[in-house]
Amino acid sequence: MLRGLVRCPRCGGNYTGYARHDYRGYRCIGANTGSFATKERCTPGGFPTQLVEDLVWKSVTEALSHPDMLKREYRRVVEATASPSGIGAERKQIEVALRRAKSQEDRVTEAYVGSVMDLDRYQAEMEKQKRQRSGLEWS
Repeated sequence: MLRGLVRCPRCGGNYTGYARHDYRGYRCIGANTGSFATKERCTPGGFPTQLVEDLVWKSVTEALSHPDMLKREYRRVVEATASPSGIGAERKQIEVALRRAKSQEDRVTEAYVGSVMDLDRYQAEMEKQKRQRSGLEWS
């Protein structure tokens, strides 16, 4: 429900939902793969989904009872997305960074195929590239 809206206070990465047995919660995406910012596994801890989702639903129902506020917020978001410094520009920057990351992965593969690097180095470089791309994709 909150995909991309809750950020980690330690590394700035997105929190993502997860489920384990009877427990559902949110935790930093960097807890699994290492954070994009620090390259280390992030350890801020998680929290139960119910804790935040109850607050969100309360806010949503409150907002629905104030249509004028919703209209103002809608206009603000539309204007922000239309401006060059808004969400559209940020998305383009991320797309460019993803293309660069893919290009770098291709160069690493070419170096391995051309026997410029050994298998261990290739695997380490590809893991590094994968973490960087993953950080961009979750932005």
